[in-house]
Amino acid sequence: MGTPSPPLLLGFWALPPLMIAALVGAVVWASRRAGLAGPAQARRAALVAAGVTGFWAAANALCAAGLVRFGSLPPRPFLLILTGFGLTIALARSRIGADLARHLPVAALIGFQVFRVPVELLLHRGAIDGLTPPQMTYTGLNFDVVTGVLAIPVALGIARGTLGVRAAHAFNALGALLLANVVTIAALSMPTPLRVFMNEPPNTWIASAPFIGLPATLVPVAMLGHLLLWRRLRERGEGRVQGL
Repeated sequence: MGTPSPPLLLGFWALPPLMIAALVGAVVWASRRAGLAGPAQARRAALVAAGVTGFWAAANALCAAGLVRFGSLPPRPFLLILTGFGLTIALARSRIGADLARHLPVAALIGFQVFRVPVELLLHRGAIDGLTPPQMTYTGLNFDVVTGVLAIPVALGIARGTLGVRAAHAFNALGALLLANVVTIAALSMPTPLRVFMNEPPNTWIASAPFIGLPATLVPVAMLGHLLLWRRLRERGEGRVQGL
């Protein structure tokens, strides 16, 4: 296993908290647009901040203590990752998720996915450092950087009215497929009975701090964005939400 460089460590300690802060800010913004009073906005923001930050911090603490390791069945990292995915789906289906979907501009729901560009740069840096399996990078089989690159022009087009609902649907479908692709590649690169990619290094780095932030925070945040946009577009199609 390689040695993480300072830029890689800095990136993975900094990016998850930044995305958590962005999510909390979005909760406040959506709650305000939904007409909630200040105290209610604050309660929602505190609940989301505590939940998401607590999960990220707990994941890092468990990894630092050596409690999230491969070798057992089911693999402990899988259990942690699946817990994060379950919490993400629960948030998307909650009343807070409903207001995020209904009251944030579609351009904002799309544009924030630009954060996937620095994520891909960090994965590439991880491969250079000998930590990330090469197939998990944009020089291998991971094309998720396309989602981040397209996010700003698609968001601007929707905000300006030059792109419409079909572009939003297409972006969301493409981004979700590319996210599913890299998650699948990551799972098939782990040292489990499901492993398909036998090249070195195996995908074990995500079971250590701060790199657990990738599956415990960054992937769920990207997933949440797609779930919220699907909810917005579906409700718009049913006539419950107007406009983009």
